[in-house]
Amino acid sequence: MKRGACDAPLQLEKRRDTSHVSPDIQFLKYLSIIFDKFNPNQTLNKMIIKLPFFNELDSESLTDYYEVDIDIEQDKVQLDINFDETNIDPAKLDTLKKYLDEPQAIINIAKKEIFNDFENGEDVKEFLTYHIEELDQSELDNLLNHADKTLSLEQQILSILKLRRIGFYPDDDDIFAVLDFVLSEDISQYILVVKMNDSKTVDHITMES
Repeated sequence: MKRGACDAPLQLEKRRDTSHVSPDIQFLKYLSIIFDKFNPNQTLNKMIIKLPFFNELDSESLTDYYEVDIDIEQDKVQLDINFDETNIDPAKLDTLKKYLDEPQAIINIAKKEIFNDFENGEDVKEFLTYHIEELDQSELDNLLNHADKTLSLEQQILSILKLRRIGFYPDDDDIFAVLDFVLSEDISQYILVVKMNDSKTVDHITMES
């Protein structure tokens, strides 16, 4: 019979004689193979990545905290990265880089969601109502000195919110980035916090101190 181009040549299989090997040794070798294959502590694919605003990060040699201050919208904003472990899936570092490549984009997303929550939700109004009720008139006047007086009191307070910090949590499965907005640290310890997932989508907004 004529063989085609894809037909493999016929060979007789030569089997290895393992009759002299102890069954216990064979079993231990089998366990070793299984452990190596499924070991959860085995090294991840290593990545060394250069992040905007930060130095190079090695996915297999991380410290728990990195911090830098940058200028955004004429203000100093703190950027920090928080790790739970000394190594991480390189894909999460890649997601972090995408965040840092366009910080203004995520700030705009957060601000849009703040205004949307102000119009349709409760969390932002809770933040604003607290300050209207707790601050005396002189404090409010000083706080809103440069605000547009044609706006409502709530809208004036909303208009002077400033971004203080963006924190990143690449190990967290739910919250990847946290943006802290403040009025004045001299007047209030409370901040409006916008929390986003790894898809740059706002998960929720809350008031914290």
